[in-house]
Amino acid sequence: MRQADYNRAEEYITLRDELRELLTHSRFILYVTSAFVVGALAWYMGKSETPYVGPAAFAFFLYAVLGLSCLIYINSFSQAFRIGGYIAVFWESRDPDIRLT
Repeated sequence: MRQADYNRAEEYITLRDELRELLTHSRFILYVTSAFVVGALAWYMGKSETPYVGPAAFAFFLYAVLGLSCLIYINSFSQAFRIGGYIAVFWESRDPDIRLT
């Protein structure tokens, strides 16, 4: 019986650590995307010569990067919610075989 309790506690700790890693990864995606967009806008606006990249092409490029970042962010958060659901089962289950006690 103690071995089963230890395995459940160990599984909970593993899930909790995985959830933290996913949330950290999601924050990192936001930070990198924000830095890239601000840097790209500063580069584009700061050029003194005639731009060789048109405004429409630059806007499309930024839109594509933001769209890709959004898809990666949504995927990361959906995995985080899935793991959060598993953790909720540990805490909310009334079944003593599943509940983490």
